[in-house]
Amino acid sequence: MGRRTILLVASIMVAALGTFLVFMYANKAQTAAAAGQEPVEVLVAKDAIPAGSSGATIMASGDVELRTLPTASVPENALSDLSGVRGLLNATPIYEGQVLISDMFTGADKTTALTLPKGTMAMSVELKDPNRVAGFVTPGSEVAIFATADLSGEQSTTGLLIDRVRVVAVGPSTLRPSGDTEGTTTNSEEIPTAILTVAVTEDEAKKLAYGASEAELHMALLDPNSKVSGSSPVNGADIFEG
Repeated sequence: MGRRTILLVASIMVAALGTFLVFMYANKAQTAAAAGQEPVEVLVAKDAIPAGSSGATIMASGDVELRTLPTASVPENALSDLSGVRGLLNATPIYEGQVLISDMFTGADKTTALTLPKGTMAMSVELKDPNRVAGFVTPGSEVAIFATADLSGEQSTTGLLIDRVRVVAVGPSTLRPSGDTEGTTTNSEEIPTAILTVAVTEDEAKKLAYGASEAELHMALLDPNSKVSGSSPVNGADIFEG
């Protein structure tokens, strides 16, 4: 067999091997893609579930349902039933639409709904989206809280209520009719509101409780470089002063 023939046979074998390897790679990739789209049934929350609920309580409440989702979109350790966590508690709130996973549940002695800085207590307020920086405030954010209240009986005044507090939880948004502070609906427009929980000292808690009931609150989102001076309150008489 001549050298030219040998080279020709070798090139044909190399080409055939290359074709075979390409075919195997494509087939493997197609199989993997198909596996990712394979449907699987998992439990999904139909309604918000508060922290500290046992698996047995959640099963009986009807707040979860089985849904069929592609495997690729399902978190690791997703649950298709709650029999394995009947005696455990969910450590944090579970929100509507969340897939339930085993890591959400822990023993009763280890369950804490919130982690608070030392020496603080948790207090919640309900705020409209514009009053909470259009939803940019998230757990871990630090905020300053301002209050607008009618102090004189003639015009409202806005001042700094609390200079810096940490947000420890943010509830899901709900739609509420817009209205005045007494709840009187002024029009049919619905605006998103959410309950935000902050870590405060005892003195800050008293201010926040009074402000939430007697004033309109606004949160200002802070970063480590933000400066809050606690300047004098302003009203209509001095709002445009420098």
